[in-house]
Amino acid sequence: MNSAANAYREIKRTTDVDGASPHQLIQLLLKTALSRISMARRNLADNNSPEMHTNIDKSLAIVHELQGSLLSPESNELSANLYNLYTYSTQQLIKANSTREDEHLQTAYQVLETLFDAWNMISPEERAHA
Repeated sequence: MNSAANAYREIKRTTDVDGASPHQLIQLLLKTALSRISMARRNLADNNSPEMHTNIDKSLAIVHELQGSLLSPESNELSANLYNLYTYSTQQLIKANSTREDEHLQTAYQVLETLFDAWNMISPEERAHA
């Protein structure tokens, strides 16, 4: 039964990604990063270091992907600001991974949640012109 559920989740994930606009992909990435940080926080509370490290690593990979997708952070103010927020989130995740302090996970979560909420407030009309 578990393998059937995993197969369904994989098909759904593939369908979500294949049919997504660039805006929706960023939403999906941010949502997944937030989910992984939440899991890492639960793992930390449960004293499950291996799973915590795995979830932090997956969050880091997503944040690096988002950071790498920015256009001209050296000359575009918005991209530069996002780049700095992603860098700060990365630093917090790395600290959490080494110190096992929930405070760093919470901070990274709050930064990414703010970006996720802001991204969700962009209207469809604005998305079409982005």
